[in-house]
Amino acid sequence: MYEIDLNSTNRDKLVAAMAPFAAAARRVRGAGSVSVGAETPVDARAVREWARVNGVHVPARGRIPDRIIDEYRAAGN
Repeated sequence: MYEIDLNSTNRDKLVAAMAPFAAAARRVRGAGSVSVGAETPVDARAVREWARVNGVHVPARGRIPDRIIDEYRAAGN
């Protein structure tokens, strides 16, 4: 991810330069939630149930750590 600090003059120049591209763009659902090349998301409920049955501690709420998802997938799920 990048960040650019622009003064108002340079901001206007950037907006003008991007305008043709923005006009031709289309919205995509969830564009910020999945990165390019990301694996297929897993069902959080299924991962938590698998973890419970297999004695793996997983938070009841929130993000499931990648290592637990890796274990879940390695188990053939």
